[in-house]
This record gives sequence, structure tokens and C-alpha cells, in this order.
Amino acid sequence: MYNTSAEPTKSKATAAVLAGLLGLFGAHRFYLRRVGSAVTQLILGGICLIVGLICVSSSLEERTYYLYYYYTETVVIDEGLLAFGIVQLCVSVCISVWVLVDFIRILTGSLLPADGSLYIGQKPRTQTAYQSRIAVPYKSNPDYTHSSSDGYVSLDDAPKERLSAESEGGIAKTASQGDDAIAKLERLAKLRDGGYITEEEFNQKKQEILDRM
Repeated sequence: MYNTSAEPTKSKATAAVLAGLLGLFGAHRFYLRRVGSAVTQLILGGICLIVGLICVSSSLEERTYYLYYYYTETVVIDEGLLAFGIVQLCVSVCISVWVLVDFIRILTGSLLPADGSLYIGQKPRTQTAYQSRIAVPYKSNPDYTHSSSDGYVSLDDAPKERLSAESEGGIAKTASQGDDAIAKLERLAKLRDGGYITEEEFNQKKQEILDRM
């Protein structure tokens, strides 16, 4: 969620560079003030990488033996230490995938600072039609004739005239019953023309309105 009230103080470019160069140490998340996840990346990413490299290099030991007037060199492998180092490196590789996802999210603007503020120069995204959908009970309002299987209709399914009226507190009632019936018939006609209701449903609602006059 965007926090438009918070002043942007972080740079997307800086966060992306930190993620690309020092992502395993959680530098980009420290920069974005996401301290908890940053510490996790630091321990499981950067520290495990260093420990793994040290263990792998230390597990290989070169020794020199004297045998029948000749010197021979051989490499001795500490299997336990080597296995431990490989495990640490595998953990670090898994964290690197997380860092890569963070890097992509920073570039797309979906990974924001902890306070929800935008990056410097970033503009908030406009809501799509699917993001702006809300459920409205249609059974309590006879003007809503198109419903989903769960008995609700979304704002995307309603005509624009109805949307603006509902957002302002409802359509103002007309002065007489006849004018109100005409207005309802006009709305039903728009729903039918827009494909929200069938011709049969239109005729049924039309007859119900005429019967109440």
C-alpha cells in the first residue's frame, strides 16, 4: 500500500545498486528500513557465504611426507568440515534467489520503504478495474439486476451513472412516482443495452415497475 502522506526520501537507483552489489548482506533492505528481513538476509546470506568459503578452503589441507628418500605431497580432505561448508553455501544460494526477487521488485517499484512512502520521483500507480472492485448486495436494491453467483454485484458491473450516484450517497428521488418509474425504466434500458441483463429480465423488471404504479 502507498503512503502518499509520507515524503519520499529513498532513491530507487540506490536501492537497486545495493541489492545488486550487497544484496546477500541485506544492504538494500537496511536502506529501506526493513530491518527484520535485512538481518535475516545478512545472517543466512552474507555470513553463511563467508563461513562456507572458509570451511571449504580449510577442509583441503596439503601435507608433505618423506618416503624412501623422496618427498611426496598429498591433499587431505576434512569431509565433515567440507560438508558443513557446502551446506552454508547452499543456504547462501537460496538467499541469493530472494535477493534477485527483491532486485526485480525494486526496479518495478513494488518493494517500497517500510513506511510505505514512494521513491523519489515515483508516481503512484492508478488503480485497475479489478483493484477497484467492491461487493454491493443487490438483493437490498431492486435497481441492481445483474448479480454474481454469490448474490453480489461489483462496481465494474454496474453502469457509470449508478456508480457516481452510489458514491455520493444514492440517487436523489424524483418528485413524483411517475418520474421515478420512468427513471428506473431508463436505467433498466441502459443495463439491457450494455449487456448486463437479458431481454427477458428487462421485460420482467419493467412489468414489476408498471404494476407498482
